[in-house]
Amino acid sequence: MLALRASGFVELIVAAAATALLASARPAPVQHAFAMPTLPTVRVASVPAVEPSACWLLPSSGAKAYVSHRFDDAEALLSDACADPDRQLLQQMSWLWREADNGNLEERYDALLAVRAIDVSFGGLLADEIDARTRAVVEPFAMQLVTQHRGDEAETVIQHGKLLGVDMRAAERRMPRN
Repeated sequence: MLALRASGFVELIVAAAATALLASARPAPVQHAFAMPTLPTVRVASVPAVEPSACWLLPSSGAKAYVSHRFDDAEALLSDACADPDRQLLQQMSWLWREADNGNLEERYDALLAVRAIDVSFGGLLADEIDARTRAVVEPFAMQLVTQHRGDEAETVIQHGKLLGVDMRAAERRMPRN
């Protein structure tokens, strides 16, 4: 009987020591079964910043000319107090607008980016139209870049298309995997 009591007593001591050891040990760090995904890096094409014009308040006829893409007429309606940069921006806008109509995909895309930057300086009167035209160009241009093996540029254009709400899955599927 004494042997039974001694072994029970030893078991109690071992159990108490194990409990004390477990209670004093630090908990193991939590291991997750998945890795956190890395977010894609979005690179935005560099378009030169255009300062908003202080005097660019067109009379209503000038705004109508601007919105109807008659940039030369809008330029003529600028007051004499307006600086030459405003006139030059309208001339550049006129040239870029034609380029956005008549160029190849790359020229059209680049022209639309520049037109958007200039339009912002004039109050963004054409923003919706420019974005709609960019939506029409961005997906075929991204596909063209992918087929030309210009991956970094294609990735930038794909991200821009996504920002505009264009379904870019077809271009993404054709992108080479790293």
